[in-house]
Amino acid sequence: MVKYVVIVNVASRMDTNGLIDRIHTTEEVGKILIELNFPYKPVCRGAMNIKGKGMMSTYLIDSNQKVMIEEYLGFF
Repeated sequence: MVKYVVIVNVASRMDTNGLIDRIHTTEEVGKILIELNFPYKPVCRGAMNIKGKGMMSTYLIDSNQKVMIEEYLGFF
């Protein structure tokens, strides 16, 4: 249960510190998406002071990118 609470807390902090039309993620998620060559390209936002977590490197994903996820996954 504790791990779930930590994940939800970090997700809430990402939302609070995010930007309009951008998905704000942790460094771990951003790097995984880059490694998987995901069509929505994460961009490093740099280190931010996240309440309750301290300094964290975070990434932004532009939610307005026009790449079809079905195409990425091979569902033509």
